[in-house]
Amino acid sequence: MKKLLFLAAMYLIAASAGSFRFTDGTGFELDAVNKETLKGNFFVRERSEEKIKEGKGVITRTLKLSEEKSNRADQKILVTKDFKLTLTLKDTFPMTTITATVKNLSDKQLLLEPGMRLSVKPLKGDQFWAGFDILDAEDKELGRQGYKGRYSKHISGGVTQPFPTASLIGNGRAIILGGRLFEISSWDSGKYVPRKKSGASLYYSRRIVVEPGKEVTNTYFAGSVPVRFDVEQNVVEAYYETIPSDFRPFVGKDNPYIRGAHCQYSTWARKPNFEAERRRFTTIDWAYTPYKRSGDSYGRKELWDYKPLVCDFKVTFGQLMRGEGMDYKKLTWEQFHKRRKEIFHESARKYGYSFYTCIGWCEKQLAETIYKDSLAEDKSVALELAPWSVHHDRERRVFMYGNSYGKAFMEDLAKLSEELDLPGFAFDCGAPGVNHYGAAAKNPEVDGRAWDEKGVFIDELCGVNQIVDYVHKLRPSDPLYVWKNGGGNCDMQMIETDLFGSVFPSWMPHMRYGIGQRPAVLHVREGYMYQETIPDWNSLTQDEFIQRWSKLGDHLTFSDFEYGMTNSYYGYGGNRLSQYAMPELLECIDLGWRALVPVATDGLGEDQMLYKARYGRQADTILFFGNPYEKPINIKFTVDNYGLGGKYQLFLPKMRDFANMENRIVNGDTVFSYALPSRRPVLFEAAFGLDKLPASGKLGAKVSSKKDIHKMTYTAELDNDSSFTAVVTPREVENFTVELKINGNTVAAGTSVELPANAKIEAVYTSKLFGVPAMRISTFPFIGADGKPQVAVKLPDNPNAAEKEIAGHIQGYFDFTAAHKMNSKAALPAWKEGMWTIEVTVGRGKGDRIERKGRTIYLHSSTDRKAILNYKALARVMDRRFEYFMPFVVHSNQTNIMARKFDQKTLLLPYSRCFESAFAGGQK
Repeated sequence: MKKLLFLAAMYLIAASAGSFRFTDGTGFELDAVNKETLKGNFFVRERSEEKIKEGKGVITRTLKLSEEKSNRADQKILVTKDFKLTLTLKDTFPMTTITATVKNLSDKQLLLEPGMRLSVKPLKGDQFWAGFDILDAEDKELGRQGYKGRYSKHISGGVTQPFPTASLIGNGRAIILGGRLFEISSWDSGKYVPRKKSGASLYYSRRIVVEPGKEVTNTYFAGSVPVRFDVEQNVVEAYYETIPSDFRPFVGKDNPYIRGAHCQYSTWARKPNFEAERRRFTTIDWAYTPYKRSGDSYGRKELWDYKPLVCDFKVTFGQLMRGEGMDYKKLTWEQFHKRRKEIFHESARKYGYSFYTCIGWCEKQLAETIYKDSLAEDKSVALELAPWSVHHDRERRVFMYGNSYGKAFMEDLAKLSEELDLPGFAFDCGAPGVNHYGAAAKNPEVDGRAWDEKGVFIDELCGVNQIVDYVHKLRPSDPLYVWKNGGGNCDMQMIETDLFGSVFPSWMPHMRYGIGQRPAVLHVREGYMYQETIPDWNSLTQDEFIQRWSKLGDHLTFSDFEYGMTNSYYGYGGNRLSQYAMPELLECIDLGWRALVPVATDGLGEDQMLYKARYGRQADTILFFGNPYEKPINIKFTVDNYGLGGKYQLFLPKMRDFANMENRIVNGDTVFSYALPSRRPVLFEAAFGLDKLPASGKLGAKVSSKKDIHKMTYTAELDNDSSFTAVVTPREVENFTVELKINGNTVAAGTSVELPANAKIEAVYTSKLFGVPAMRISTFPFIGADGKPQVAVKLPDNPNAAEKEIAGHIQGYFDFTAAHKMNSKAALPAWKEGMWTIEVTVGRGKGDRIERKGRTIYLHSSTDRKAILNYKALARVMDRRFEYFMPFVVHSNQTNIMARKFDQKTLLLPYSRCFESAFAGGQK
């Protein structure tokens, strides 16, 4: 069976869009990976007024389509007297992309449902997936219609969008029909329909509204992929491979704000401490709420004075900005705007303040007087909330695009982005499955409208995605990010549910599928939920409590790696393992979480399991495994390279200093063994990828790494007994250049080279930033014999603002270490010739470089933004000398009682240096 699956994978690698083709009329054919040819057809249904009037459940009728000749082999044209459907194929892999454009040829509005039907032959054990639950494909009809989904917390925010597919999965293959997840669309359907005779049909369709003379375009997919591991994860991975850009942040990897942990108000609701946040790795905060009145995000002068519905104005959590209370009883419109602007200009870029707005909600009086045409009417969801974002008002659900509220909301976003120098926006709520039938649904300029038995509507998430697209266009030179609570085409996703809650295990995987390779953060209220997880805590001794808490802490660390997310201080405070592992976690998240972990793990007991995850693809793959048991487990890992995107990868443990491991490639799989330690994360990184193997199809390799901040070397010593030719791809390492060598001779990476018998492959990486090893910085004599800082900061004559800011951060570093008893508190001495010195320059033509020469560390930066990043990089190395772990954070009355009982304010959980072989052991 394993050989057959491998052959199926090789067959698919050789396939192209030719595996899907048009046939006569409305027909098409799809070649499945098991070489079965499946037949299908395109269809269009329309809304049937007669059936609605008759009270029948089915409200559509299927139209007869005629084929019109096309001069293009990749195009099919289907017509009726009212419309023309043009279908165009695109050569994508592993699924074929089909662009479907409907042009209305009539003088009436058309309510249509274009789709695809595929005849399949279900086998015993097959399962059907329409975007939510995995269901056994038996002799009954299965399916999903529309976006009414499941939620983790409340109908206002934590709702998941169904994955847009109709897939049959099992017996070594998946057969997929589907649509594009983030396309502006309000309704789709996936169905499995067994036939009276043998076989069944898969259906996938979308409902659209087309105005006279207008066009509507939707994207469909069809394909088949091999299934060796997992179930629906194979379908999700096929989407990631076919349309990778859809699942990545719009703002790009160079955006510094979405590449760190979540403050959860620690820099917004309180006066922030830069050094504390740096050590927490936080880069972004949910700025809640920088306005007086929900639905008036900018704060318009004509809307300023009013009487709230719930209670009189008072300074509570929702009225804090950088820890400063906004007293709306006293603040005039002018005073508020002046102070808000000052706060954002001083701190927004420094701490990643994300201007919060509750995108689908508006203060009730505004909504019902000024924005009447925007009111939501879908009674299946909450329509009013109180108290909500500002705590003094009742809020009404509204649609945020294509109506009077949408116009005002977009104007507000534009004014805010200009006035406040924002890094990005935070959009709360706005969920799939909320149907709006108001003015926006009647607006022909609004994309994505659909229909049902009640008439034309637009889904709330459809409006959210159009607002997100608008925000991304506001500042092209420095794009604003969008951080979203719940689904949507954002740059970073907030997951508002508790890790230790009962819903998390079943809800979170599906939520993660839709996030794709975007970063995600967990936003929680209760942290470890001690009352539920350790209900008898009050009767425990301190040692007993630490033992129980430690297991929860390890589960939190493992879960972060498993789902590619960061927690806030509710989880990291006191959790030394999570804080220690943060650089590795963030590196994984930057590579991008993947749905499929194509690895067999032999050596587990019958009832044992491992935490696992995969990031990146091919030579940039990192695999995570976590052993939750009390003893180490010897595991044989078999990695399906096809599941990583193809080619043949060589792996070793991902360590900060050095590592080595033996690999074997057998039947296209990479095989290695490793003893997983108890309750510590283990990462395996690909060192090299090869596109070919020796003629025997087998290859062994001893893979090793040696790392420092300025230079790294990966080596693979092969055991090939004769030469062969292959493309060797070293892994990418950010901020490093790489030189690839074969037996000591430099070759071009990514080109075909000859590998002689017993070849030695080396990849030598040189840092673009650091010019010295870490030891040269960590042993720098920052502190004098009297315990006070003796290092001086040297700035150029007439220093600029960025240089002064970095000098302030360096002083702040030693203020922080003094506060935690690592040295005596003192101001840094004024610079004089011959002193121990950190020389800082920003924007003075010296590029980006950190060096040490004699008594001076040089910190050169090209821009203001780079200056902060480069300072943080230097400070991370200094932390090896001045190590500190953030303690437990009290966040509720219950945790305050626990902290007093167990001395949690200073208590730290045990940990080990599991990413340093010099300390952790492992394969050497």
